[in-house]
Amino acid sequence: MKAPTGDIMKSMMRSILAYSYYDTNALDTSVGNVLRQCIELISTFPLFAAYA
Repeated sequence: MKAPTGDIMKSMMRSILAYSYYDTNALDTSVGNVLRQCIELISTFPLFAAYA
């Protein structure tokens, strides 16, 4: 948010990387955790795009 970019994909990439810092199980590759991560990312993509 502090360093805006003209490319929406770069902005969304930075948002996703920042979002991973708040996940306590980011490195867990179990099926249940990966499914949870996917659903949470899909639900927050519109928010990331709006802020980008």
